[in-house]
Amino acid sequence: MIKTLFLGILQGLTEFLPVSSSGHLVLAQTLLGFSEPPLPFDILLHIATMLATVCFFYKSILEALREWFLGFIRADLRSSWGWKTGWAVIVGNVATFVIAILIKGKVAYMFQSPLLVGMSLIMTGGILWYGSGKKGTATKPDLKSGWVVGLAQGIAVIPGISRSGITIVTALARGFSLEEAFRFSFLLSLPAISGAAVLELLEAGTIDNFTSSLPSDWLLGVVSSFACGLFALKILKKVVLFGKWRWFAVYCFIVGVMALLVGMKGV
Repeated sequence: MIKTLFLGILQGLTEFLPVSSSGHLVLAQTLLGFSEPPLPFDILLHIATMLATVCFFYKSILEALREWFLGFIRADLRSSWGWKTGWAVIVGNVATFVIAILIKGKVAYMFQSPLLVGMSLIMTGGILWYGSGKKGTATKPDLKSGWVVGLAQGIAVIPGISRSGITIVTALARGFSLEEAFRFSFLLSLPAISGAAVLELLEAGTIDNFTSSLPSDWLLGVVSSFACGLFALKILKKVVLFGKWRWFAVYCFIVGVMALLVGMKGV
């Protein structure tokens, strides 16, 4: 039960806070002796955090969908936030897919290397430090910005690179306002996470194979992941709006150095 609860909390908090969930999973496996969660349980944890995102941003999601679909029949909506955001999210996920395919072969190796995870966490710390104090403007999402932020999201498949951190800071660098950068980062993540979950479900095989591989207390992990995900989103929104990135930057620097020491010890 403790392991299931720990993995749920770890997934829920680190999936959204700018500290890299995949990087923390690698370190938990190395330092605490935790094995990687079975694929079906890992899928459910990702679905739980995805549902937390949907619950947190449901008004923005409904607005974007309405304006995007109506934009095909109403020319006056083709300059609306929802129309521009919809296309930016689509283009951004194409960019994410391209990057993910290009580096897929190397990522599997990185998951076995605390040394590389440490380097990536230090890089995340640098990105967050750079993003601290950036205010952005009132720029709406557009195709070019969607593509650039999507490329950043693709890079975040590397364990130790925070998806939320790198996409929000990239959006700020593109001129997004603080709130828009926060919102766009997570709207962009939904197709990528749901697509990855579908692929993992297909890989898991039949329903019987899926359910038989789940730990007996899987529901505890899923609920804790969902609850911690909502909590982390609220915290992150305050971090972004008030520009308090440097606390997380320092955290990533410290954990990154620790991972480097662990990695060098094992060389």
